[in-house]
Amino acid sequence: AAGRVGSGGVWLAVGVATVALLGLYGLSARLNLLSLGDDEAAALGVRPAVLRTVLFVLTSLLVACAVAFTGLIGFVGLVVPHLVRLALGADHRLLIPACTPVGAAFLVGSDALARGMFPWTGAVLPVGAVTAVLGAPLFFALLIRSLRRGEGGGP
Repeated sequence: AAGRVGSGGVWLAVGVATVALLGLYGLSARLNLLSLGDDEAAALGVRPAVLRTVLFVLTSLLVACAVAFTGLIGFVGLVVPHLVRLALGADHRLLIPACTPVGAAFLVGSDALARGMFPWTGAVLPVGAVTAVLGAPLFFALLIRSLRRGEGGGP
């Protein structure tokens, strides 16, 4: 049937995502140094341009795996890391592993809401619509908060 993915494709995505996540976690200490600024990170032995390239590749692999198997549930990836950062602080050694269960919980809650909103009609909203309705206001609140604090570049 069209749109179905075989178990080989699923295992390939799981393998790629696992390697990318482990790679990101392995770079978490360097990410912390990079958050100090390029000059400070370079003085501490980090090559910012190389690190950004590796991060771009690893996060692109993760996004590709996620979108290929879940569709465009965009605001989960935009909002959850910023909410986790507010709760736990800026240490990437905590943020990277914490975002996975929080994102999963957000998505399960959104799915439950999507399935339960109109039970008398038998219709189920697309979960992407619910994540967008929940995520957009959260994202804009985080954006406004960061602009008021003078951080400029977004949440």
